[in-house]
Amino acid sequence: MKKYFVCIFLQAILWGCMMTGVSFAQTSKQSDSLKVVQLNRQLKTAIVQKQYTQAVNFGKQSLLLTKRHLLVQNQVETLLLLGELYTQTDKTTEALTHYLQAENLAQLYNMRLQLVKLYDDLGLFLRRHRLYKKALQNFQTAYQLRQKNKYAENVINIEQMAFCYFMLKDYAQSQKFYEKLLAIYQKAGNQRQITQTLEQLAKVSSVGKSYASATQYNLALLKLYQKSGAWHQVTAVYNNLGFLYKRRGALTTAMDYFRRSSELVKQQNIQIPKAAQATLWVNTGVAHINQQAFNRASKSFRQAAQVASKNSLKRAEIHNFAGSNYYISGNNFQAKREVKQAIAIAAPKRAWRVLLTSYELLRRIYVQEEDQKRAQEYQKKYEELSRQLREDQKKAEQQTSYNQVLMDEQESRIKNLLAEQRQLQELKDQQERQQKNLLIKNNLIKIQQQQLNLLKKENELNEVSIQKAALDKIRQQQALEISQGKLREANLARDKTLATLALERKNNEQKIQEAQNRRKLEKLEAEKRIQQQEIRQQRQGVFFAIVLVIVLLLFYLRQRKNNQILGKINRQLQNLDRFKQQMLGMIVHDLKNPLNSIIGLSDARLESAYTSINHAGRRMQTLVMNILDVQKMEEAQMTLSQEKVQVVPLLQDACYRVRFPMQDKKIQVHLEVQSNATLAIDIELITRVLVNLLTNAIKYTPQNGAIWLKAEATESKFYKMSVADNGVGIAPESLDKVFDRFQQVDSPQQNFKGSSGLGLTFCKLAVEMHQGQIGVASVLGEGATFWFTIPLAEVQETANVEQSPLELQYATTSEFDFSAQDTQLLTTLVAQLKQYPFYETSDILDVLNTINDHSSNALQRWKIEVEDSLYAYNEARYQALMEVV
Repeated sequence: MKKYFVCIFLQAILWGCMMTGVSFAQTSKQSDSLKVVQLNRQLKTAIVQKQYTQAVNFGKQSLLLTKRHLLVQNQVETLLLLGELYTQTDKTTEALTHYLQAENLAQLYNMRLQLVKLYDDLGLFLRRHRLYKKALQNFQTAYQLRQKNKYAENVINIEQMAFCYFMLKDYAQSQKFYEKLLAIYQKAGNQRQITQTLEQLAKVSSVGKSYASATQYNLALLKLYQKSGAWHQVTAVYNNLGFLYKRRGALTTAMDYFRRSSELVKQQNIQIPKAAQATLWVNTGVAHINQQAFNRASKSFRQAAQVASKNSLKRAEIHNFAGSNYYISGNNFQAKREVKQAIAIAAPKRAWRVLLTSYELLRRIYVQEEDQKRAQEYQKKYEELSRQLREDQKKAEQQTSYNQVLMDEQESRIKNLLAEQRQLQELKDQQERQQKNLLIKNNLIKIQQQQLNLLKKENELNEVSIQKAALDKIRQQQALEISQGKLREANLARDKTLATLALERKNNEQKIQEAQNRRKLEKLEAEKRIQQQEIRQQRQGVFFAIVLVIVLLLFYLRQRKNNQILGKINRQLQNLDRFKQQMLGMIVHDLKNPLNSIIGLSDARLESAYTSINHAGRRMQTLVMNILDVQKMEEAQMTLSQEKVQVVPLLQDACYRVRFPMQDKKIQVHLEVQSNATLAIDIELITRVLVNLLTNAIKYTPQNGAIWLKAEATESKFYKMSVADNGVGIAPESLDKVFDRFQQVDSPQQNFKGSSGLGLTFCKLAVEMHQGQIGVASVLGEGATFWFTIPLAEVQETANVEQSPLELQYATTSEFDFSAQDTQLLTTLVAQLKQYPFYETSDILDVLNTINDHSSNALQRWKIEVEDSLYAYNEARYQALMEVV
């Protein structure tokens, strides 16, 4: 009985300790759960208030508490909030990581409601990065989960799906979901949301060319706006209805709505944006064209151009509409004028769609006029621009696909990392469970040991009580036997009883010893099994660690090898670049001295041949100096030698240096100086800038052309100088690269441009060293204007200065008096010369050497003229000389 009560007492103590620990753990878990809820509330508030640093701290504290007590639902909510936070701060990797962690937990614990919210948030994240297809997949998953679990429909989810379908150009599906959204708002009676949804439906239907549906939605909007007195919106709806009826061919109804819109603006004195007014006039004009009321259409387009006077792109579109009106009415002259004005506005602005319309319209006009050459020219421009736009669109699509692939790869990497983290966590949890099991087994062994000790003490007590009872019984029997005279027999019986008791005690001791030995063996076997399990776990951990170390080592060695290869290639490229620069510098320095000798010797001679030599030498010297100075400027090895100089002498000196090529092409230079000034500049550098710009203008200016050299002070304490010509001009797509190294702009009217592509690069670097700016403006076929600015030192108001360099009169082809024999020989020579391009000077000279000193004077004079045109790079003069026979 005592043994039973002692065991019950010990079990009660053990159970009480366990319950106390569990109660304390539950209390701590509840307290931390409340803290997590409060932290998540603070995190949400900080995100709304854009206090991102505090929000990150709240999120980290919340995650620590949720992981400590395995508060999975709170952890998912925290991860979703952190994903929203990192989405707003454009930290893509962190946002995607937290969303995927939340997805893993929600799927693992089958948290359906959290999964729905997760897919909505993930869709918003992907939409923010314009990955509409993947965003739509997440919104659809959330929508399907709501339907499967019979959750209430979410208007944000439906609206986002409609928007994604619209961006993916699936207008039918977009309209379907917007209509579903409209039904929800109509059921709730939310007028503001009904109006906004109707606006979206009207837009989707119009873009999707479902004009009947778009008309119905706009009529519904019209009723709402008229009822609320929103006259500004009523005018916009009238305009939209006019556009839709015009598209459907109901021109009378369209004109009626355009008229209503105009009258309402006047009646209510509504201030609508200029762009909307211009659109109204344009739509009215197009309707007039469809009714063949061309004069009214012209008036509408003039009103539109007047309203959109400050919106250049809108004006370009209006010029195209006006050109279409004139073209349809048969006035091709006015049509070409309007379309060319549209091109002049749209080309600098890179409005490619407007240019496409202009090119197509000009092609049609020239086809009607049977001007096949110009029609083909604009057809070619239209095709080139269309191809460029298709390539740009293809690049944009490729970029979107590339972003999609990057996002998928990033998502895959994050999922793999999360899987590895989950495996490590599972191993860690398994080890913790094993440690807990080991502690429980140790506690059980201790309890068993205590029970054995209690049993041992109980047995000892029982033996003592048994012995005492036996002795009392023996005494009683002895007393009785003594009293009866049987003492001897009593002693014998006592000895026998004592022997029996001793034997029983010995047997009990042996049983207790065997039980103890049995328990010890069981304990040793349990410890042995635990040790073997620990050894297996340690071996597994060591194996995984060795595998991880090997993988990391292989990755490091491969990366190191790649880095070594890249470093070696980089060093080789640097050495090649240095060698190239050194060789270029050596060649330039070696060319300078002979060129100086050639120029110096030819300066002293007055003969025509020496003049050509001098001109060619100076041209070569300019090229060499450009190469040398560009290299010095790029390596920051050039220093400015600034001196004060007047503007007029500076410009006159530049004109004097290019007098020979100007005289060769009979070009007039108009010098206009609005205000004289004193400049603190490196005179040689700026003079060479002007010479390069003048040479460039002379090269692309036709025979007997003109160049304008202008100089004026600006309002920003800078002095501006410009060189303008009436040459072939520069295409809009080439304007951005004319100042790049080794860039040459192609010209359809010149097969060869003898230049290195460094002249304008030198100009740009030299002007920027003076803290100035340089630029170009051009219209293809109408010439180009190069300008640059440099800081002012002093301004002096003077009258305008206008000068023109002298012209060099060439002998005309009619002055050659060829004989019949000369004409026969010359015909053969010209046929041979026309086989070579203009720049193949050596081959041309070999053919010219056929004319020797024994030839006639007329042939020798013709030979000298051809050689002069070659040395002066005057291709126009060369071609004229080829036509003498």
